[in-house]
Amino acid sequence: MFFHFQLNPIAEIKPWGKKDEPVLHWFGLSDGQYWIQIGETELFRYSNMFLEAYYPQSSVAVCTLQSYVDYYVVRLWEDILAIMPTILDPLPTSLVQRVEPIDKWLQWCEKVRNWLDDPQELCSEETLDTRLDIYNKALLWWENRQLYTGPINFEPGIFFWSDGQFVHCVWDSRDSKSKDKFLIWASVYGTEVVPMTTFIEAVTSFNGRFISAMAERVDTALVDWSRPEIQLDLGQLADEHLQRSEHFAKCIAEIPVRAKSATEWESILEAISVIENDPDFLAIS
Repeated sequence: MFFHFQLNPIAEIKPWGKKDEPVLHWFGLSDGQYWIQIGETELFRYSNMFLEAYYPQSSVAVCTLQSYVDYYVVRLWEDILAIMPTILDPLPTSLVQRVEPIDKWLQWCEKVRNWLDDPQELCSEETLDTRLDIYNKALLWWENRQLYTGPINFEPGIFFWSDGQFVHCVWDSRDSKSKDKFLIWASVYGTEVVPMTTFIEAVTSFNGRFISAMAERVDTALVDWSRPEIQLDLGQLADEHLQRSEHFAKCIAEIPVRAKSATEWESILEAISVIENDPDFLAIS
């Protein structure tokens, strides 16, 4: 597993703010491309059909550059660190068995969402509130292991979880299609398992390389900001970089704090059982 990124040159970064008052900041200076390599698979890589449709006249070099998500790299960094302590909190054996095989588990989750939504609107408001409470107890642990990709159009569904020795990953973007109904991502559905140490090393490496790249960028701006037409608060830039550089250590410190107790896992299993014994859930095909 490896987290890849490439920062765009400072001169090419589009500023924020009003047209007559352009600004940039630490977040904006992280503009670039990123992707995750798991085994032979590259997540956040666009399909050839997508590239041909959106960049039909582009050269091979441009298409290669545009093959991956073009966004602020800090978002991938923030979002993977946000869920890292939760990912490293291992599931109990009973839940590990529930998510295997993964395709049946994903189908089960979809069925639960249908049960929660009550598309036929036959349930009272009180019943729906009760269902929402049970749903949160039964599946919030799973949703908390999904990598947030909200800012990306046609977001892929990427989940990570641990059994104590290995980190499992599943990605499922079978529903991510363009208006022309072709698939957006090069890898649509799959799973991969890596040792927990490999996952930790990958995130640690990503953090080190990204913070180092941003440090170089910040130092360059502090010495000689090459785009004076764009406002950049140099004092705030330096302060934020210091705060960001300390974030990884804080996330590592949260790992034991995030760990669920045996009682909490038992309550999750109880909520799953309540759903599976609900007549309305059983009636869903």
